[in-house]
Amino acid sequence: MYLKAIEMKKNIIVAAMATALFFSCQKGVHIPNEDESKPETSKNDSSSYVLPVQLSKGINLSNWFEDASSPDEYNNLFTPEHFRTIKKSGFTYVRIPIGRTILFQPANPSVLNPTNLLYVDKAVKMATDAGLAVLMDYHPSPDYNMNERQLFNNPSAMHAFILYWKAVATYFKKYSPSQIFFEVYNEQHAAKLNSQLDQWQWWWPQQQKIVETIREITAQHYIIVGAEGYSNISYLIANKLYSVPRIIYNFHFYQPYVFTHQGASWIDNSIYPLLHSVPYPSTPQNVAPLIAETSDTAAKNILATYGSIGYNVNFLDNVIKEASDWAHAYHVPLICDEFGVYKKYAPTPDRLRYLHDVKSIFDKYNIGWAMWDFDGKFGFVTYPSGNRQNIVADESVLNALGL
Repeated sequence: MYLKAIEMKKNIIVAAMATALFFSCQKGVHIPNEDESKPETSKNDSSSYVLPVQLSKGINLSNWFEDASSPDEYNNLFTPEHFRTIKKSGFTYVRIPIGRTILFQPANPSVLNPTNLLYVDKAVKMATDAGLAVLMDYHPSPDYNMNERQLFNNPSAMHAFILYWKAVATYFKKYSPSQIFFEVYNEQHAAKLNSQLDQWQWWWPQQQKIVETIREITAQHYIIVGAEGYSNISYLIANKLYSVPRIIYNFHFYQPYVFTHQGASWIDNSIYPLLHSVPYPSTPQNVAPLIAETSDTAAKNILATYGSIGYNVNFLDNVIKEASDWAHAYHVPLICDEFGVYKKYAPTPDRLRYLHDVKSIFDKYNIGWAMWDFDGKFGFVTYPSGNRQNIVADESVLNALGL
């Protein structure tokens, strides 16, 4: 989600905003009314609205080609044995986050970094050789927020980014449309970086330019698109469809953050590191002991709000259903290629229940999914001996995911 070492980019500013955050991480979004322009139903071939089976069940391979990843591990962090484990576990694809500094050369955006390209290409081949599809996404680290801010402010920066995607599509189209999928941008939020939250719509027409550029290179490969505001649902469903075939619409889902990111130190908020053992589902009764234990007023308030809302499978279903209804109405495929729970402080039975609930909702609405992540802070794989070839999968997580 944005992450190197799982760098969550949800910038939750103050505890006073907790209630708004809990009801939706997309609060304040303008939804067009009946008199405003609506997206047109897709009139393209059937591939425009049927989710490719390859994208039904995925896992994110974090920390490999992200900006903070070690170049010493580009060649061997994941091996054929890892991909065999993923395939055997029942997953159908891997999502590989590609940081800004891996392939993109801003001074020469039409040419991919030749050294790193060899490593990324090898990674894609290992996955496809194992019978897995690959979703490749542009996944900049927050360390490059200054650069990403320029996409909003500087047309030349956007032009360079378009040329980058042209180069990516040109090279990787050698893999079949059933093997590789292109995701334009992970959790775009340049309007927020520029303190222009009311300008979130800026991204949609810019993204269209990238989509059209990729289409000039390949007419068959699917393109995954998402909205500003960290790929949230409300921004997505307030946009018009792209009149381009083989587009898959994407959102990310980590609600409620009080549960999924409890104890997370990387979130720009002082409260979250204080939250441990937060239960799911939530009730006023089961959060009461935690409220009593903490002396931090803001933490008390955020826990009280979390308990009073009553997060459970029905609540989550109602949120995700908004995206499903939109996709169904306009006959477009939908995917959520990030969801999960930071596992260090979450009660294990509750984490498993959450994963089961969210995955079941995705299945109910025919939404493709990818859990964050494989062997990181949200993952299901460990290496007890320290040997990365000694792969131990947590079967309880796989069971929760229905695998």
